[in-house]
Amino acid sequence: RYNSTVFQVDMMLDGKGAFFFHPKITNNNDVDLRGYWWTCVAVDSTPSTRILTPASHVAETTASNMRDAPWPHFTILNQNSSFSGYAPSGADYRQDMSYIGNHLTGDMFLRIMDDDVYTPYIAHTDIEKDGFFLVHGHKLNGTKFFTWGQNGPGRFMQDFLAGGLRRQGDYTELQVGPAPTQMQSFPVPANSKKEWTDWFKGFDGDQTELSSLEYSDAISEVDSHIQNKDSGVTNDYQKEMDDFLKSIADLPVTEMLVQGSPWGALEEKLRGESFSRGLPFALPREGEEQYDEMKPWLELLEDGVFSAETLAMYTPVSFQTTDAWMNLLEVSADKFGMNYLTALHLGIGYMERGEIDRPVDLFQTSLKLNQTVVAYRNLALLQQTPSEVNDYFQKAWSHFKATENTGSGKDAMLQARLGRNLATEILSYYQQENMVDDMSDLLSDLSDLQSRIDFESLDLVQTSRVIVKLSLATTSSYNSALKILASNCFPTYASARTDLSSFWFRAQEGLAEINKGSPLTNIEALRARKAAPVPENIGCQYGGQYCDSYW
Repeated sequence: RYNSTVFQVDMMLDGKGAFFFHPKITNNNDVDLRGYWWTCVAVDSTPSTRILTPASHVAETTASNMRDAPWPHFTILNQNSSFSGYAPSGADYRQDMSYIGNHLTGDMFLRIMDDDVYTPYIAHTDIEKDGFFLVHGHKLNGTKFFTWGQNGPGRFMQDFLAGGLRRQGDYTELQVGPAPTQMQSFPVPANSKKEWTDWFKGFDGDQTELSSLEYSDAISEVDSHIQNKDSGVTNDYQKEMDDFLKSIADLPVTEMLVQGSPWGALEEKLRGESFSRGLPFALPREGEEQYDEMKPWLELLEDGVFSAETLAMYTPVSFQTTDAWMNLLEVSADKFGMNYLTALHLGIGYMERGEIDRPVDLFQTSLKLNQTVVAYRNLALLQQTPSEVNDYFQKAWSHFKATENTGSGKDAMLQARLGRNLATEILSYYQQENMVDDMSDLLSDLSDLQSRIDFESLDLVQTSRVIVKLSLATTSSYNSALKILASNCFPTYASARTDLSSFWFRAQEGLAEINKGSPLTNIEALRARKAAPVPENIGCQYGGQYCDSYW
């Protein structure tokens, strides 16, 4: 939406068990853009899962900086000397990184030299099973795989995503894309289209060859199946299918199974032209899903101004910030006069562009015409000091409390969503600035509103309650904090799970100090932490290297 570009994917399953996948990106603008695309396929994996690809090098990220290494044998930058990884029977001293079991963590961007191989691909097999392997073939620059890895944080995240079932959700992501790595993009010139074809096919291979200690043997086994003229996906066949999928990409759709979101149709109406014959966007009718989100912008396009009905809505439900929409808003203000909603949207647009003074003036203008939670909240984000930020957050929250029980149906749902989002944002700020008293006051308000709006399921509410309990520093408050920490999974905490661990240990050390009757020594604090390790529901931080509570 922001770049007014579209993409589509045409797919086809042939009669030989191969699945073809044809992305197409269209830039109908008069400016050059940069593109980002990776086709990502998550596959079940085990330590004996082997990645098969005709790469010679890998740009790998086992350490903080990306480095070039030979593929598949290289040494991971690991300081944990106890990690032994996965060694197939008969393996020598070289660590074969084609096995998932040898990775602690990381992204592996595989470098395939096109002139040296028949065709680029990434495949996988489990050498302890029956020899089946699945190939993802392509003609692009980028080939990679990602694994959470075999370290504590990696294993925890996979178990966490599997609902807490240990080693029941291990997976690996196999990906291809036009750019060599995910730190790079690719050009999409003005008024151009970029398209290509990937393919997938499974084969029954020779398990002995696929598990050979000589990696080249495994690659030769895969290549022999790909190049088979009867059952493979040869280069000639790939070109044939690519040409065919290009030829049908712009054909009109004859049967619509599911109609997607209407933003493409709105952009087409704004531009006065369609993006592609093969992409039949449609505007919703009144009463259909997303009609209320679309309605204000249709009014602006057709009438030049927001209707009285739109101006009477409890809160805006959609936003536009591109130059074309900003121009329409400016024209509307000049022709019909400024109303609170036009001022609000203009302020948001200029704030998105990094301005401060002009959006502040527009939000103040909006508030003079009609008070809204969003305008107060936006002003909070543009202040210079914590006290000024808090002043506007308090005004936003006071206005929400004064108006939240005034609607039913859709308005009630909007109010609940707005209240939950606002509470989360304010509590996050209070945690950042350690404003415990303000945090406690807001939590009290949330308890009063809980019968109408569910705030207690929000992670920031629970962790804020923990912080308040820790600040009281009593046996009862420490135990209450521990109970909250042990009974929630905190799905929105990723790398910030270190905060949860810190809260847990602060409570344990606090209890130990109360029992002792005097401050703990460093050794005593360590013993208190070791005696009460972090529970499994907290686990480890996202993307970490080590986690002494989850091995």
